[in-house]
Amino acid sequence: KEFLRSYDLFPGTKGCRVFEQTEGDQVRVTMLQRFREAVDHERWLKSEAFAQWEDEMARIQPTVEPVRSYAGMEALF
Repeated sequence: KEFLRSYDLFPGTKGCRVFEQTEGDQVRVTMLQRFREAVDHERWLKSEAFAQWEDEMARIQPTVEPVRSYAGMEALF
């Protein structure tokens, strides 16, 4: 929740949704983040808030799937 608050306060963000899928004892969390412009997303990825979140998540379990980034119309399909 703290991460979502820091995300919402970051300039250029347009909202965030978190989806959780459980299969047995495995939990998969998908986060959909929206930005006004691609440059806002790039600034977010370089921010201290994102670095702190990434460090915290890496301690829990490393990402086994790639992080995907979609822009513009490709995000709709």
